[in-house]
Amino acid sequence: GTDSSAPLAAAIGSEVRSFAPFRAAVQSVNGAGDAFAAGTLYGLASGKSLFEAVRPGLAAGALTVESADTARP
Repeated sequence: GTDSSAPLAAAIGSEVRSFAPFRAAVQSVNGAGDAFAAGTLYGLASGKSLFEAVRPGLAAGALTVESADTARP
């Protein structure tokens, strides 16, 4: 999972990588986890490895927290 501004750890087998979250002007954290999951799943469905798919997940989460709505319009 994610923990706000703390780095995210992702593992494939025994390889673990750390990813810094994108900077965001936080309005609300509602929906951020769902957006992260959706962005990561989108990356995986597009043929990316987990390590590559985390980036669109982090981007979706950052965009979501910058909105006062639970789903960014």
